This record gives sequence, C-alpha cells and structure tokens, in this order.
Amino acid sequence: MRAEAHTSRHKQAIRHAPPRHAACNSLLRRETGEQALHRWSKLSTMTSALATPRSERGTPPTDRASRIRYEPAALFCQDLMSETSPRLFIVSPHFDDAVFGCGALLASHPDAAVCTVFAAPPEQDMQTEWDGKAGFASAYESMRARTIEDNHALAVLETIPVRLPFRDAQYHDSPSVSKLAATLEETIYGSTANTLLMPLGLFHDDHCLVFEACCEILPRMSHLEWFAYEEAIYRQIPGLVQQRLVDLAERGIVATPASPSTDHAPDHERQTLLKREAVCAYESQLRAFGPHGYDDVFASERYWRLTVDRQHRHRH
Repeated sequence: MRAEAHTSRHKQAIRHAPPRHAACNSLLRRETGEQALHRWSKLSTMTSALATPRSERGTPPTDRASRIRYEPAALFCQDLMSETSPRLFIVSPHFDDAVFGCGALLASHPDAAVCTVFAAPPEQDMQTEWDGKAGFASAYESMRARTIEDNHALAVLETIPVRLPFRDAQYHDSPSVSKLAATLEETIYGSTANTLLMPLGLFHDDHCLVFEACCEILPRMSHLEWFAYEEAIYRQIPGLVQQRLVDLAERGIVATPASPSTDHAPDHERQTLLKREAVCAYESQLRAFGPHGYDDVFASERYWRLTVDRQHRHRH
C-alpha cells in the first residue's frame, strides 16, 4: 500500500509539472512515462534524505571526520554521492545559476552535484520586487515554486541537488563570508568530487559573496581541480569579467581559459537540447528577466581554470 501511494504521488508530480516556456516546446527530448517516473523517484529519494530531521539521525560524534555526515548538506552529499560517485561539484548561488552558466557541461556529466547556496526561505514571509516580477505574491510562495522548478531542471540533467540553508540577499539575512566558507568547505569534504566549479562572482551581491567564500577555501583545497564559470546574463556587462580576473590575480589566483575535461567526446546537439529543456524549467525566473533578458544563457559557456600562485602568496 505504501509503495502504491509513493508511486501515485510521483505520477501526480509528473502530471502537474509546471508548464514549460512556449519557445522550448519544439526542442524537448522525448522520454517514456517510465523514464520520467524513474527520474522523479530518484529525485524524491535524494530530497527525503536531506529532509530527515536531525533527531532521527542519532547523536553526532565528536570527531570532525565522523561528524560531517550529520550536517544536513554534508549528509546529503556523503550518503548519495557515495552511491553515484559524481566527480563534478558546482557551486550555484541561486537555484538557476548553475544551469544557466554550466547546463551544457552538466548535460555531459550525469550525477554531478549542484550545490545551491541560497536555498532557504526567510524566517518571516515577505514581498520583494524580484519575486513580484517572477509572478509570486510572497517569498514563501516563491521559494516553494523555485525549488520545484529546480527539481525539474536538475532531473533533466540527471544532476544531484545539494542545498545549503542560507537566504537570498533580497530576504535581508545574508551569512558572513567565513560562515559560508566553513559550510561550503565541510560540504565539499563530504563529497567525492575532484573538480570544483565556482561562480566568477559577477554583479549580484549573492554571487560576490559566494565568490569570496570560494576564494577563501580554494588555497586550502588546492589538491582539487578548480574552475570558475562566467555567470550567464551578468557576464555581458562591459568590463565586469576583466575586473574579476584582475581581482583574482591580486589574490594570487591564476585564471587560465579552459574547460573541465570529460571522459568522452561531447554530443553538442544533445547538450544544447538538454540545457534548453533544463533552462525552460525555471519559468518564473525567465518571466522576471523578460522576453529577451535571458538570451545569453544559450550562448557558449566560458570557464577559467584556477590555480594558486604559490610565489605570490609567499611574497605576501
């Protein structure tokens, strides 16, 4: 009976999925009902693991290496990544940033992890200008809908969602750089990733905050391969990318144009189709950006390999 109810809920979820943007309909890939149900079942298992109350996970041990699995985001990473062994870990400020900036890359790396930093609603409900543009009457309504949109987008790309308990700047409760850096570092340690992608930190306060936190932990985790991705839409602002590259150099971090490697030849047509379908899942955000405000998300993705200049750090 329980299994039947579980299956029924997923069928309803698929049936009531949010409508896709009209411009995307002709480019969507075809899949059977069984395939869609499988993706939703997999996603539900991941989400329920993250939602398990702390009281049901036992008493955290005192040593750091063991304690990591009791933290919500780290629990999610360790329990699920050990099963699927993703190697790519993408830090996404908001629900849509990783897909907008790295969707084609994700399409060729199934079971990569996308870590959304600002995934929590505000403590008190409120109304904001951006949520209003996206079609929402309140922050709570917005976060519920955006989480569902993100579930759809990441399921299209067969990507594992990891969500941190921080709040968007528009909700007036941003974490400190040090607190965010500590949480990110512990979450990454709990994963099996060997390649990290961080935002270049363009324009938006939340993006800049995530950039600062990543720059803080990069030297301590330089045994991993690091890349920065140019955030779609914001990278169009003249001079912004160049300013950030100068900033990285001043921090002793060398940025070289490069893309993360893949173990097979990419199917560019498939990558394009899957990214477009995933992007179209974020219907509320496309509405907020306006009819042509998000065209840049379909342009070529750009990445920078990041390495620590040890001589620079020694001099300073």
